Formats: sequence, C-alpha cells, structure tokens
Amino acid sequence: MSHYRVYFSEKDSSNLQGRVAPQEINQDVNYQEWVVNKPWGYEYLVYLNPFTEVWHLYLNQNAVTSMHSHPNKKTALIVLKGEALFSTLNTTITLKSLDSVIIDPGVFHSTRSTSDTGTILVEVESPPFKYDLIRLDDPYGRKGAMYEGKNQMVQCSKEDIRFTELTQPGFVQRKFQDLSISIKKMERRYNDQDIFHLENHDLIVVLEGTILSQIGHPLYTIGDVIKNPFFLEDAKTHTFDDLTLFLIKNGRSSN
Repeated sequence: MSHYRVYFSEKDSSNLQGRVAPQEINQDVNYQEWVVNKPWGYEYLVYLNPFTEVWHLYLNQNAVTSMHSHPNKKTALIVLKGEALFSTLNTTITLKSLDSVIIDPGVFHSTRSTSDTGTILVEVESPPFKYDLIRLDDPYGRKGAMYEGKNQMVQCSKEDIRFTELTQPGFVQRKFQDLSISIKKMERRYNDQDIFHLENHDLIVVLEGTILSQIGHPLYTIGDVIKNPFFLEDAKTHTFDDLTLFLIKNGRSSN
C-alpha cells in the first residue's frame, strides 16, 4: 500500500484563471437513490455527511476521466480493485490495489484504468459539493461541461454498497467482493471495541472530526488516508470529538 499527495502548483493556478465552477444545480437530486452513468463507466454515492462524501467509481478498461479540478475540495482516491494511472499537469503515478493519493483543492487530475477487467476506486471529497468541477480537457467531448444531469442517471442497484449517515456512535460493515468496508463513529476516546474494529482494517479515512495529539497538535483531518499501523501506534494519545472513520480491509475481517 503506497500513499501519495499532490499539491496545488503554478500550472494549476494558471489553468484555473478565468474559469469558474458552476453554482449548484439539480438540488432535487438525492444521489443516494441513483447511479450516475459516465462515458468511462459509472459512479454512485456510498456515504454522505455534512462534511464529506464518499463515491464508488468504476472505470472500464483503458477508460479515462476528464482532466478536471475541484477548486474548493480536498479529494482522496483509493484503488479497491485493479490498477490505474493517475495524472496531474505535473506528474503521473501508477496506483495498485489499496494505493491512495490525496489531491489538494484546485489540482487538475485524471485517472485511467489499466486493468483488463476495469478499475474500482473510492473517491472521498470534502466539502460535499458535487458541482465544484472544472473540466479542462476530456476525450468524450465534455470539456467545460458541468456535472451530469438526471438524464445520465439510473436507479440504484441492490448490489451497490451504500451506508446511511451515522449520527450516533456505531459500527456498520459491508462486504464488497473480498473487501470489508466499514463506517465507524465515536464521540470521545477509543474504547476496547473501537480499537478492535480499527485493528481489523488496513486503511483508515477520516470523514468527520480532527484527531489531535495529546498537546493539541492536529494529526489527521477530514479526507486523510492513513495506514493502520501508523494510526494505532499513537491511538492512546489521540483526542477528538465526534469522529467518523471510513475503514477498508483487504480480505475477510471479523466484527
């Protein structure tokens, strides 16, 4: 599992000049009920709270997303199945299963599937504003176009992996192929059951709250992707309020 981060650059700044993301439209769309068809595959909403949203993306073999930017959103991409070639205006990174990349707001980026059976990813965006999108270039003719409308959406499937928002402390787990995907919410300090749940996963993504050191220094914020060993080695000194985590494990795990 490799982790990367890409930072806003002069190239991003110059290409954003004069471009404005559209204001929010389709406010009547409840994305928890729909699958959004894309020329490269499809995506659907997995989890939503007031701070972030988690999306499932499927890219067909050799299909590629637009070179696009989210000027106001921090984004994390995690490969669940297959491999992908992730590109910005400055670099290209090969991503394999459970590799991740954190994308600073404003960074132009695209993702191409390099697997024979396509590539499955999780995308975590904060704040949850789907229309914060500028397409710089697109092989399917969507350059400059806003996010897809209802005519590109179909009803969700029973096979989709979706979670309702956890507003109280709890733990919900779903199986996805040979992965375990979970949402975990805690109010203050970890108890033994919390540590047990965390120990049984490989990757941890913060969906709500900030995790602080014992002296109040921010360790992890919303959208951060952390390898489990790095997270747990300092767990006894963490402080937080209303923490929600997205957990991923490769293989079967226990509840």
